[in-house]
Amino acid sequence: MCDLAMYRAQQLAVVPAILPGKRPALPSWRHLHTLEQVDAQAGDIEDPNVGFLCEPSRIVVVDLDLKNGEDGLASLADWIADSEGDDQGISMKYCEDHPVQAMTPSGGRHLYFQLEDGLDFPDTGSTRTGVLPGVDLRGKGGFIMAPPSRSNAGEYRWTRPWSMRDEIPVVPLWLHELMEKRTSEADRSRAWTGQAPALAIPEEPGSEIAQALVGAALKS
Repeated sequence: MCDLAMYRAQQLAVVPAILPGKRPALPSWRHLHTLEQVDAQAGDIEDPNVGFLCEPSRIVVVDLDLKNGEDGLASLADWIADSEGDDQGISMKYCEDHPVQAMTPSGGRHLYFQLEDGLDFPDTGSTRTGVLPGVDLRGKGGFIMAPPSRSNAGEYRWTRPWSMRDEIPVVPLWLHELMEKRTSEADRSRAWTGQAPALAIPEEPGSEIAQALVGAALKS
């Protein structure tokens, strides 16, 4: 059974979900930004498949996949080790022992964090796919499946019981850095088209700078 009272008491915006598909069953969910709006729309939820809207819940969930040759847990442990200057093994144990996390039917993990009081989500970057190999982020505008939802592959389950909002760690520095991680426009251009990004050429084609830029573009 889904403990709706516990979820709502911990200020989690719980909504009915659709499986397969892993999406909210509320058509207007992207326009729900407060807990009051979510509760009014969701009402009493009888379906055991549920999830959380991350923005009104003020949570960021790190979604670690273990499929298609990618190990999100190892990728995240490497990132944390580099950010914190720790050994990779210590970072791996930190992830495995995270106090509020759910296991997914495919063997992945959802690590839960909450925004510190007075802070808001960054304008972009808190909900992203593939921020690291096997690692997705769910924050502003995001949705995450939650226990006790069940798919044909199995169920979502908490790794340990919890019942207090304070048990969810606040977003740490390494996660702020991960949300701010960017792929440059130039790198995206190369990845999508296989071509060098266009260069801004000065209006005077005879200038030495213009000739140098044209030459660099032709050699790329």
